[in-house]
Order: sequence, then C-alpha cells, then structure tokens
Amino acid sequence: MRDPQVFHEIVQELRRLASELGRTPRREDLNDSRFSRRSVDAIFGTFTEALRAAGLDAKSQKKQQKFKYKSARLESIVIHQCDLDGLFEWLKHPPVIKMVFQPDTHMKHADERALGAYLEFIHDYRPHIDVIGGDLMDAEGISHWPPESLEPRRVITEVMKTREFLHYKTSLTPDVAKRLFLTGNHEDWIRQNLFRVP
Repeated sequence: MRDPQVFHEIVQELRRLASELGRTPRREDLNDSRFSRRSVDAIFGTFTEALRAAGLDAKSQKKQQKFKYKSARLESIVIHQCDLDGLFEWLKHPPVIKMVFQPDTHMKHADERALGAYLEFIHDYRPHIDVIGGDLMDAEGISHWPPESLEPRRVITEVMKTREFLHYKTSLTPDVAKRLFLTGNHEDWIRQNLFRVP
C-alpha cells in the first residue's frame, strides 16, 4: 500500500527538480535527489507515473531546447556578492585587491603535495579575499553512489580533516578580509541525508 506521506514528498521533490532544472526531470536527475529511483518505482510503479502524479509532462523531456535548459540552470545559481567599495574602504584603498579561488578539493582524495604548494602560495601571496568554490569535502561516506571498494565509508574522519585544513588555512592568511564558501553538490549530500525519509 502507498504511504501517502512519501507519495506527497516524492511529488514535491519532482516539482522542485523541475523548477531547478527548468525542464521535466529525467530518471538520472534523481541521482542527486533525496529519493532513489528504486523508491520512486516502489511507490508509483514507473517513473512516468510519478511524473504524471506531479503534473509534469514526460514528453517534454525530449522537446526541451538546450538553450532554455542552460538559461534555467544559470537563473538558479545563487550569486554571493562582495561589497568591493566597502572592501576597498576597509583595506584603506589598496591599488589591487588580491583574491584566491579554491574549487573541487574533494578533501578525502586531495593531492597532499598540490595542497601544500597551494598553502605555501597563499601564505606568501597574502590575499584579501578567499573563495572556496564548493566540493571542499568529498563526503564519500554519505554518497548515494555505490562504493568502488570494500573499504569502510566514513564521513566523520573527513569532516575532522577538513576542519583541520580550514583552521590551518585561516591561520596562514590573517590578512583575509572576506571569506566566501560556495556549497557544492558533495556538501549538499549532507543536507539530503539529514532530510532523507527512512
């Protein structure tokens, strides 16, 4: 028998995905969702039936133009704005504002030598703005992807390693006036797991 609560939550999730993607969701879009393909099939029988229940047109998946899809994705990005005028004022009008950007570190799999070279660089460079561009953690321990090995999947160890890295990075860059952290899909897995229906 269908659980009405789960039925409703899957319908809401499909509508959320449609709004975020700017098109009708596909089965593979559930990979980063809090509901697995198997759970959707268990409740609705087929993915097409789930789309119908959500009031979404399955046929529009094939008709969607790429430009509209990209445009919708761009519109869904949250842009973190930095008050540059205020920053120049706070820094007493330096001739240049120096910024560093650190994307896709995936801490569990990070190249230690490359990370060490990066830390040495920012220590000498003394940036004013420090931006972490998402996926600082890999969060493999709570990934929805099947494991590639029999090694136990742990997340707490990686959280502690990430905290240690951030503390050390902060101590190396005392002149940073603004630190920005952009959430990546790997960090979002934490949110998804917190709200996962058992």
